[in-house]
Amino acid sequence: MPSGLYRESIESYKEAHLVVTEDKDYKRITSITNPTKRMLLVTAIANPSRLDAFLPKEVVKKLYFRDHAPFDLELLEKEFYQNNATSLLVTSKDLVKLQDCKLPLSVLDLKLEICPKVLEEIDRYILSYPCNTKERL
Repeated sequence: MPSGLYRESIESYKEAHLVVTEDKDYKRITSITNPTKRMLLVTAIANPSRLDAFLPKEVVKKLYFRDHAPFDLELLEKEFYQNNATSLLVTSKDLVKLQDCKLPLSVLDLKLEICPKVLEEIDRYILSYPCNTKERL
């Protein structure tokens, strides 16, 4: 179940039409574009500790900012050099905020691989409503 503010309570799963379970119905696929030996993690997402399970050992420090916060490029540069980093590691979401950054960037890409049976069940549910047909979608 998604975590963070403004999410459904854990009890609401009892009313769900479909419950999917990690490692059974879907798995997370992670990759890093342009990995380097000493990466400084920089992120402004709601619950950054969720990234910990996907971080490589090459992360030398983690800088967490509040969700959707803009990045202070001077601070990032200072931390980069103080930690002898070779790149900033950012999520795809945060990458768009670093277009003016001159430091090397590595991108942590997180994807879900969803079991085909789950996708079929979702399609079946959507198409069960009279206004939804494959032609209209």
